[in-house]
Amino acid sequence: GNRFASLAAVHRAGSLKQQNKPHKAGRHRVSSARRQGGRVPVKTFTRQVHRNWSKQDRRHRAWQLRRQHQEAVLEEKRNLGSKDGPPHLMVLVPLHPNVDPQAALNLFR
Repeated sequence: GNRFASLAAVHRAGSLKQQNKPHKAGRHRVSSARRQGGRVPVKTFTRQVHRNWSKQDRRHRAWQLRRQHQEAVLEEKRNLGSKDGPPHLMVLVPLHPNVDPQAALNLFR
């Protein structure tokens, strides 16, 4: 037998496969939507309000939104519990036929 046969490279399918684009024209319901080209109407009211903001105001708003999001995440984590806190989920498995699972569960409540 050939002792190098086991060392031969075997071709395997790679992760980068050809992806064909779908036929886009058939996805529009009406021709006006096709002419629109996926554009969304601009919300003029909100644009008008934000247009007059200074650079400092925009930065301050971004900072506030970041902080607000961080606070929300921290609050959620605080409510969820910690490494040293009580467990979130518990499984009660009676290992003996004489043990009453409901009575054992009531001890934890």
